[in-house]
Amino acid sequence: KLILLIFKTRFHAHYWIRKYWSAAIIGLLSFLLSFSPASFLLIVASLILTSILLVFSKQSFSKIKFLGAILFITFPLALFMKILYIDKFFNGVSQTEANWQIHPPLTFVFLTTGPILLFCWLGFKNYFRSLTTIKIMFLSFVFSSYLMFFSPIAFYLKTTNTRFLSPLNYILLAVLTVTGIKRLRSLSIVCLMLLLLFIPGNIEGFKSQINDPNLVSPISYLPKGIIDGFKYLDTLPGKQTVLTTPAQFLWMIASIYSGKPVYLNRLGLYNYDQKADITAKFYWGSLSEHQAKEFLEKNQIGFITLTSIENYPLDKVSQYGFLKKIYQNQDVVIFQLVGR
Repeated sequence: KLILLIFKTRFHAHYWIRKYWSAAIIGLLSFLLSFSPASFLLIVASLILTSILLVFSKQSFSKIKFLGAILFITFPLALFMKILYIDKFFNGVSQTEANWQIHPPLTFVFLTTGPILLFCWLGFKNYFRSLTTIKIMFLSFVFSSYLMFFSPIAFYLKTTNTRFLSPLNYILLAVLTVTGIKRLRSLSIVCLMLLLLFIPGNIEGFKSQINDPNLVSPISYLPKGIIDGFKYLDTLPGKQTVLTTPAQFLWMIASIYSGKPVYLNRLGLYNYDQKADITAKFYWGSLSEHQAKEFLEKNQIGFITLTSIENYPLDKVSQYGFLKKIYQNQDVVIFQLVGR
């Protein structure tokens, strides 16, 4: 939308209208920077590439000047917001995301993009026949997206490279594909190619998921006993915190069915690594009796859960003298902190 807005602004006849929309663009870029720095960087990179291409293609100097002015104002603003806002509030998340880098082989990217890659090349000729400014911006954005995803720049910016993959990439591929396919005399060839390429490669995957629904994720199909245990917590008075292990993302299930707060929550939030570390030590019995009780009391944890889909030993938790078993079935055991 920002790219379209920039394009629209450039062709307004009246100076005051261009000035108004230019201010709106800078405001939107600043807003985007506040919650999605990766998308902001992609927009800026596409503007830089577009400006370079416009220079080499000897386009109107006013277009280059317009894009250059936006970049000139945006860069200092971005630096100011980084120091004042992003570094201050997102430092913990940034450290986590910096270690989350995914660099698959190029063949994997082609395969996961899907059959659309077989047909998008059919639209290249029509797309480049009349290369307008908006087309250059669109192409620059997609190029910047893949370039930043495969480069190590995300690590130095303290974010995950997956944030540089944008849905706009697939929109461009779809536009190229539709443009190319509509020029074919018959769509039967396209349908036949899709059937031959898509069905054989996925039929085994479909069969596996039908035969074993737990193959996708251990928390997609939870045993009924786990849900029953969390529902039991909802019948108990008070809002004491529930402790779950860091082995599975059961915190979201526990919070929904128990109606109580949980100690471990979304990955990437403040101090998650430290919380997960001490929780694991608690479940492995690595803490002394005093340390374990102090940990629970300090964080107002009243209930401790352990399910059948987690690999922590039950006897380690049972050895704590300040815990009382209040619920058990074949899928979950729940303890309560006593003797406060």
